[in-house]
Amino acid sequence: MPILESEFLAQDHCEHPVITHGHVWSDKIQIWTTRELGMPKPPNDRPNLERSVVAPKLLIVRKTTELGFHQEPQFTVNGHSIEHTRTEPVADQWAIVYGRIVRAPSLNEDCGAGGCGGDNVPLVIIAEPFNVHRLTENSTALPKDK
Repeated sequence: MPILESEFLAQDHCEHPVITHGHVWSDKIQIWTTRELGMPKPPNDRPNLERSVVAPKLLIVRKTTELGFHQEPQFTVNGHSIEHTRTEPVADQWAIVYGRIVRAPSLNEDCGAGGCGGDNVPLVIIAEPFNVHRLTENSTALPKDK
């Protein structure tokens, strides 16, 4: 299942935020599963996701990290067009992503206190869609269609 460009791994209130020239970056890493011109290619091997290894690690993370909600736009079809109707809170999910971590293209010396535009992320994980695994609370994989 392809990830939308707006999906992130995030941690609110990071103790060590990335700061460049007075600009404090958001506490998140963007996930890219689509190819971007000039960016490195993601690894294409498929590591085996073993629940017996993942479950205890997720339990440790859950002790200090609570899932929240994010806003997603909702649309309706009106004739031959799609119209934005509202935004709605959607529960966040646990995920494991296997990929290549690179600095965001906009992370450079020109980023000042005014920001750098885009999604305000310092890092990007470039991954193949098959290496993004969404998990339930007990660390079992979610069905592919969710």
